[in-house]
Amino acid sequence: KVFLDIACLFLRMEITKEDIVDVLKGCGLNAEAALSVLREKSLVKILEDDKLWMHDQIRDMGRQMVLKESPEDPGMRSRLSDRGEIMTVLNNMKGTTSIR
Repeated sequence: KVFLDIACLFLRMEITKEDIVDVLKGCGLNAEAALSVLREKSLVKILEDDKLWMHDQIRDMGRQMVLKESPEDPGMRSRLSDRGEIMTVLNNMKGTTSIR
């Protein structure tokens, strides 16, 4: 879950690791442990300015995983990262409980 949250959302926000941990904890996730595992597997890095970094190909892989959940209907996916799709889902009230 945390990998997909980072790939689809947090990388675009350019917020610090501490802020990401706070948001994920608010969602009931063990953020510190999850980030530690992702770092050990070299899926993310913590930069000197305390921001998260992920290689573009790894990020794209995560986004593709979410896209495959429902290729034709973004409202059925667990996460949205494309601004146009977000606006379409919100304007048409098409979101489901699947969206985190």
